[in-house]
Amino acid sequence: MYLDFNKFNYRLVPDNEQAAYIQRDKLAYEEILKKWLDNNIKEIVERKWEIEEILFFEDSSDFIKLLKEAEALYEFGFYPKSPAKL
Repeated sequence: MYLDFNKFNYRLVPDNEQAAYIQRDKLAYEEILKKWLDNNIKEIVERKWEIEEILFFEDSSDFIKLLKEAEALYEFGFYPKSPAKL
């Protein structure tokens, strides 16, 4: 999974114009993310069902939190060899 977007070096523009450049780039990145999500939603949903569910624990240990993070990374295709599949 790869998103083709790099933040601009805002130090190259005058201070009074930086906020406009940042806002422009945030909107552009938002559109890239929306397009990526639209193009990948079916695969994300399918990967969710490949993972054995960990039940919700009110007082989650650090291990459970890390495991849930690994699940999310796998679901979104960022870590195809995730320990969440184990």
